[in-house]
Amino acid sequence: MQRKSFLALLLLASTGLAETLPKAEALLDRYIELSGGKAAYEKLKSQSMRAEVEFIGQGIKGSSRTLSEYPNRSLTTMELAGVGKMLSGVWDGAVWESSELQGQRLVTGAERGTMLRMSDIRAVANWRSHYSSVSTEAIEDVDGQQCYRVVATPKDGGKPEWSWFSKDSGLVVKTKLTMISPMGELPLEIVVSDYRKAGSFLVPHRSIQSVGPQKIDNRIQEIRFNVAIEPGQLEPPEEIKALIAKQ
Repeated sequence: MQRKSFLALLLLASTGLAETLPKAEALLDRYIELSGGKAAYEKLKSQSMRAEVEFIGQGIKGSSRTLSEYPNRSLTTMELAGVGKMLSGVWDGAVWESSELQGQRLVTGAERGTMLRMSDIRAVANWRSHYSSVSTEAIEDVDGQQCYRVVATPKDGGKPEWSWFSKDSGLVVKTKLTMISPMGELPLEIVVSDYRKAGSFLVPHRSIQSVGPQKIDNRIQEIRFNVAIEPGQLEPPEEIKALIAKQ
């Protein structure tokens, strides 16, 4: 009888030592406040961002500029030395890409859903409109930081997406998702760092994207919010407009 009581006490003690995982909703809502606050996101209507881009270990460098207008317009121009210019964007729900190497195409299906989420400049505050469910799965180490791993299920039926929130700062340090492309499914991992204040927002100014063995280093040089965007600045090329008209 005494042995059973002792084992029961040990079980209760070990159960008490196990950390209760915070709800994913609380982690996401905390990140909204840490990164700028709900009120600031609700006032966010446009964004301009310039960055330096380097394909690590391949000797390919360049620059990118993204102009975005809420809710569903954006244009990204990337120029890489020795490769050329690549354009991509969102135009009233149509997601497109244009490059000298691969020509023009409209993005459809699950790939389109992912690109729409990634181009939403209010995505942090709009997470409830993008995901049907979120859940905290575990505590994991990310580059020496203890983090909560959160999985989110897209409403459009896309594959699950993961985010890692630092236990200490509450900030996102890594995301992971599956990119659907003409080449098939590609696992994409993005590690972010160098959080700095920009206007009303706290923004990671560096991200390293890993797609298989390929790593891309993005360093933000300038980011501005609620900038004036001239009529026509976000319009896609004529070839893309023709594809949209056919669709």
